[in-house]
Amino acid sequence: MKNKVLKLTLLPLSLLTLIGCNKQKSSSDYRLSYGSLCDDGALLLSASDFKDKVDNKESFVVALIPGEESSISCLCWKTFSWVIDNFCMSDERIIYKANVFHLTDYGVTAPTKEDPGLAIFINGKLYKQFEYTVKDTKEYWHDTDALKDLISKYTANPNMIYINDAQYTEYQSNDKFVVSIIRNQCSDCKYILPNVLDPYFKKHKVEDKLYLLDIQSHYGQDNYQSYKDSINLSTKNNPTYGYGDGVVPTTFIYEKGQIKDGTVFFNEKVTKEDDKYIVSDSYYTTERKDNLNYLEGVKHPVLKGLELKEDEVVEYEGNYYWKSESSEKYHTPLLQSFLKTYMK
Repeated sequence: MKNKVLKLTLLPLSLLTLIGCNKQKSSSDYRLSYGSLCDDGALLLSASDFKDKVDNKESFVVALIPGEESSISCLCWKTFSWVIDNFCMSDERIIYKANVFHLTDYGVTAPTKEDPGLAIFINGKLYKQFEYTVKDTKEYWHDTDALKDLISKYTANPNMIYINDAQYTEYQSNDKFVVSIIRNQCSDCKYILPNVLDPYFKKHKVEDKLYLLDIQSHYGQDNYQSYKDSINLSTKNNPTYGYGDGVVPTTFIYEKGQIKDGTVFFNEKVTKEDDKYIVSDSYYTTERKDNLNYLEGVKHPVLKGLELKEDEVVEYEGNYYWKSESSEKYHTPLLQSFLKTYMK
């Protein structure tokens, strides 16, 4: 008996590796980064758009256009284009589309004819590519449900879902509704999405959805301030959880129509006083602290009044700004604590 046990414990390392360490990954290990409930079809990516997604280490699905779409006559691509548009209109997942000949530097194989393709990128790297073949045509090239099954086989649904203004208003009455209000061309939002939010959801097994309201189309319009007031970003209609005139990125949790908590990423004001750089205003103040229910265990729950080092500050046109790489060390724990508290 002892000999048998001894032999078991002395199994070759290579065999133990096969038994215990070479676990097959499931689709849940490959969560897509973003979804949308407000798209009318597949979103076309330029070469620079695609590069941004790769650089941001996003996980996404892209339909491979065999050239410039307007010049393609092949019925197989036109059919697949209809399938992916229908997919996007009926599913929270996004399928992007891009000219395959712009993507060969990323490991994608271009077709020799006007045949469609499909690729899955995980963390910015090619994971799977599916190529159309006339001899062995799969259902997912011409059937939306089959395409949904294929993508479900290899990926998990995203946690972050884009919505529009009407959905933002509608979902507020839900039992729980967590939303980040962003502006996709805002530098702070460009930072938070790939550097904080996407990594958080890839790391943690979270079932709840974080909805994203992109207000880019309202930026610069004459009614921009009244719009921010109407969506509760500012203190005018939301004195407890709004911030100043309203800033992005701001994240709220609604419960049955009422804002129960909030968090703001970056957006501090910095002044120079007696050769010292001071955070003169922040969302995180002593006054607001008692209304924020996710601060337990956070090392720096109050940022107003914080003294900054000179190398943490940049001056631009007579104004002072807290550098992102320094501010992030304070803000990321705050946002992560908010997510941990409200998203299960």
